[in-house]
Amino acid sequence: MPGFEVSKLAICLSMVLRRPVIDETGLGGSFDINLTWSGPDLFQHVKEQLGLELVSAKRPIQELMVDRIEKLSSPE
Repeated sequence: MPGFEVSKLAICLSMVLRRPVIDETGLGGSFDINLTWSGPDLFQHVKEQLGLELVSAKRPIQELMVDRIEKLSSPE
């Protein structure tokens, strides 16, 4: 993925892992990221291919929960 920010990688990893991934690298700018893996050990592949370590930890996070949505009425 050319021109990809590490914070965006964290969002993608969150979707794959189905749990929050928080970017604490402090790295700014864009990077060419190429990550391939098969099997369950995504943590090891991220470390080997990108040099980034995914650490499992419990932290307080902000969540947005939508408990109801209503369709807007169209103007007449």
